[in-house]
Amino acid sequence: MNDAIAGPARSIYQLRVVHPKTGERLTDFVVDAIASLFVGEGHQFVKDVTLEIVDLRRNQVVVARHETQESAHVLADRIAADLDRLDAPTFAAEWGIGQGA
Repeated sequence: MNDAIAGPARSIYQLRVVHPKTGERLTDFVVDAIASLFVGEGHQFVKDVTLEIVDLRRNQVVVARHETQESAHVLADRIAADLDRLDAPTFAAEWGIGQGA
């Protein structure tokens, strides 16, 4: 990605969970949100979860993954850890951001 800047990945990218019922984008407590999401009056646990990595410079989704609740929790943990430990260009390379489709 040509315009990626050196610096912490979290300063450029954000992890979001899309609430399956409302479409609301949940941030900050993403990993905990996955475990506690409910759908409908009967409090059925969510079966499928959408995770997004957003480029904050453009407010654009650069990665979207549809996962089961269990695998989403694991994936969200990995993404969150990478946001904290990697710089932005390395994070982009690791997660295939800006490599075209």
